[in-house]
Amino acid sequence: MKKTVLTLVALLIFYVGQSQTFTSNFITYNVTSIQKKTVDITDYNNAGGTAVNIPETVTHNSIVYKVTTIGFGAFSGNSVTGVQISSVTFPDTIVEIGKQSFQSNNLTSIILPSSLKIIGDYAFQGNDLELITIPEDVTTIGKGAFRVNPLEKIIAHPTNPPTITTLTGPDDTFDIGGNRSNIDLLFPFGTEDAYVNNTGALWTGFKSVSEFFINNYITYQVTSPMPYEVKTIDYDSTGGSNVVIINTVTHASTSFTVNAIDDWAFYNNNLTGITIPNSILTIGDNAFRTNNITNFNIPNSVTSIGKSAFKNNSLANIVIPNSVTDIDENAFEDNQLTSVTLSNALTEIKPYVFQNNLLASLTIPSNVTIIQKNAFLNNKLTSLTIPSNVGVINQRAFKENLLSSLTIENGLHTINQEAFRDNQLTTLTIPSSVSLFGNACFLDNSLTNITAMRSTAPNINTDATWDTFAGDRSGIDLTIPAGSMASYVTGTNAEWTGFNSVTEDASLSTSTFDIKNNVKLITSDDQIEITTSNNLLFKSYSLYNINGSKIKSGKESNININRFSKGIYILNIAFDKGQLTKKFIK
Repeated sequence: MKKTVLTLVALLIFYVGQSQTFTSNFITYNVTSIQKKTVDITDYNNAGGTAVNIPETVTHNSIVYKVTTIGFGAFSGNSVTGVQISSVTFPDTIVEIGKQSFQSNNLTSIILPSSLKIIGDYAFQGNDLELITIPEDVTTIGKGAFRVNPLEKIIAHPTNPPTITTLTGPDDTFDIGGNRSNIDLLFPFGTEDAYVNNTGALWTGFKSVSEFFINNYITYQVTSPMPYEVKTIDYDSTGGSNVVIINTVTHASTSFTVNAIDDWAFYNNNLTGITIPNSILTIGDNAFRTNNITNFNIPNSVTSIGKSAFKNNSLANIVIPNSVTDIDENAFEDNQLTSVTLSNALTEIKPYVFQNNLLASLTIPSNVTIIQKNAFLNNKLTSLTIPSNVGVINQRAFKENLLSSLTIENGLHTINQEAFRDNQLTTLTIPSSVSLFGNACFLDNSLTNITAMRSTAPNINTDATWDTFAGDRSGIDLTIPAGSMASYVTGTNAEWTGFNSVTEDASLSTSTFDIKNNVKLITSDDQIEITTSNNLLFKSYSLYNINGSKIKSGKESNININRFSKGIYILNIAFDKGQLTKKFIK
């Protein structure tokens, strides 16, 4: 009898332990084995946030349990309340991800644990996953597991293809209609028959299929079986912080030429150094983004550099060889570049490409025709020459620099919004080719002199907040071509007003004679006296009110203003060497 009671007590303790549940850090666990001290996850309280970090172990009642399974619907999103997780980190103890466990969330990327063996039905359906990497030990992937995702690529590491569901109906593992024609499939080198070609093969219908292999921590995708060519697609950071990519890699007694670095290949691997061989033709989008690379050489085999390829590193200087014809947007953003040598083959400088660096000097190649928005925003440039082939400078291209010297060669026709805002320019010469100014092009500089060489005044912004040159132009002297006063200043709808002085120069492009320094106005309540020096000959004058209406003209150098009311007037004076416009207050 005593033995029976003890047995019943032991069984009771066992079953109580087996069914024990508890919550830690918003995650609810269920004990699956007391002997093995394992738990699965049964629920998640969304008050814990949208970024989930699943622990390797969890402690309850002084017992440390290993987390091995994620149960049915444990992290399923709530489409009614809109509470959906956006990221999840898995420990390398998880062997099974259960049915519907992460369905209907906002996951854009996942790194599945190397310990994983089973992915349940509909486990990740209804997310935003574009890439899936399936670990080597996975044997089963349930129906609908990754359906309703914008899948573009699947990298399958198992040498024996996992069991999947292949249907034309809604339960296909990867697509709700069984259409995999938009998805690229990669599998281990030498397994194509097992995945695709053998009778009964399930991994069919993909957009493309190709093999990959791993050599010295770098994953290579075979891009051509003849000639034998590969590209790098991934890197295991346990290989170290200094990566040497070789131009030829050997696998299964076959030598492959490495000719490309794929998108995201070395993203966020804590790299400090890289060596790129002269066999590389293209560097893909985000290829080396978010590392700590300080210096490297681009070989002269490279023809293109992708979006954000080196964004968020610590590069101090870079030389881009003339073989490079295209550098995509954001490519070198958020580095510490103090110098850059650009390829002479470039015809366009893309948006954001060198934003947020420390560039102190820059030579723009002569073949460049357009500089896109934010290309050099927030650098340390002090002087700059815009070559004649450049036709357009877009929004904020050189905003927030230290420019005190700017030379614009004739050829530029469009300067867009805030292109040179927040610099240190005091003088500015605008060539005759410039016909269009955007808002606040030169706002927040220290301009005192502007020379505009176009005979017909370009349209500018006169709003105080978005004025092309300055909210208050009264501290700026303007020089314009002879005969253009009406177009710039006095004509109907003229916009180039409010300057300290306006001088017409008869030979603006060649003359160095400075009229304003040889004219003096002596004003009183009754008259204005015009005096000249250095053989400058006075010829005539025209007097305008602040609205631009002519109220008086003549050839006398002493102008009677006795009957004029109090206010601001504009005086245009003609000389033998040009014209000068001055404001005065009576």
